[in-house]
Amino acid sequence: MASPSLEGRGGSCKDEKGVFLFGFHEGYGLMSNTGAEIRAVHDGLLLCISKELVKIIVESNSLLVVNSLSEWSNSSWKWRYWQSRILRLMSKGQVLFHHILGEGNRPADGLDRLGSNS
Repeated sequence: MASPSLEGRGGSCKDEKGVFLFGFHEGYGLMSNTGAEIRAVHDGLLLCISKELVKIIVESNSLLVVNSLSEWSNSSWKWRYWQSRILRLMSKGQVLFHHILGEGNRPADGLDRLGSNS
């Protein structure tokens, strides 16, 4: 297991045609990569729902995070707090999780780096 480090993440939101709507990035402080990725999923969902978006596809470059959010029973206790918050947000819309390589979403990849550096 990797030691905690200064982490941050970011993401982008696009409409059904792939047009960029908005982005976000945030520095999270000292935590694991996976913790920061789960936190970014939460923050992205919260932002989408606050803008009244109800059909949401979450694309994460962490297969571990996608699997833990899709299969709650196989998740680590370390992330249960953020997972429970994500579950509450999911009840407000239709949310699907997909794994994608970071390079597959350049705006989100760039915002992710900004979050990590802030």
